[in-house]
Amino acid sequence: MPYFCIEFIDMRKVIVFLGLMVMVNLWSCRDRASMAGRDGEESLGIDLDSILQRGTIRVLTDYNSVNYFVYKGLPVGYQFEMLKALCDHLGITLE
Repeated sequence: MPYFCIEFIDMRKVIVFLGLMVMVNLWSCRDRASMAGRDGEESLGIDLDSILQRGTIRVLTDYNSVNYFVYKGLPVGYQFEMLKALCDHLGITLE
């Protein structure tokens, strides 16, 4: 006889448990969405227009062999190349 047998599970407990899990999941998604407005870019006043007026953008990325690294004194990497192409397209400088 197996340790866990489906015959002994009370279906009311399963329905209550699943209902609680759905409620917690929906509540956590709502909470994250409400916090985004307080901590998002709008609260900092950073948008494309302000970046274009300033003429420069500062970017933080990881230093590794794929995203960004310095090779023979020159910065290279996938994220660096993508950011450089974006800055060239917008006519701004990258820091």
